[in-house]
Amino acid sequence: MAVATVIDHSAKVLNRIDQNIKDLLIVSGEIVRSDAKANTPVDLGTLRGSIISEVSKGKAKIGSDMAYAARIELGYNDTDILGRSFNQKGWYMLTNALRNNSDNIVKLFKEKLIK
Repeated sequence: MAVATVIDHSAKVLNRIDQNIKDLLIVSGEIVRSDAKANTPVDLGTLRGSIISEVSKGKAKIGSDMAYAARIELGYNDTDILGRSFNQKGWYMLTNALRNNSDNIVKLFKEKLIK
């Protein structure tokens, strides 16, 4: 009687897929981060230098923790708590960076994951 031995490699395959996805998220995040930094307005360069990309829990997060980053990204048309009035248009550097690179990122994922 012939006996076949089946070895389960599914955990190894899933780990490799997870690592490939993490690597693609890192690359994608860096693409968007780089584009956003290039399109961030500069006074002292603090905001531009604060834009980071990090990958965690299957997501790439790109942004800045600077207190005024949202004002620069989205604009601000109001009076702040110090009584200063602003009518500042948004630069949308993060939004545009993602929008401008989304097709290339999708293509990158397809090339690496669908073979």
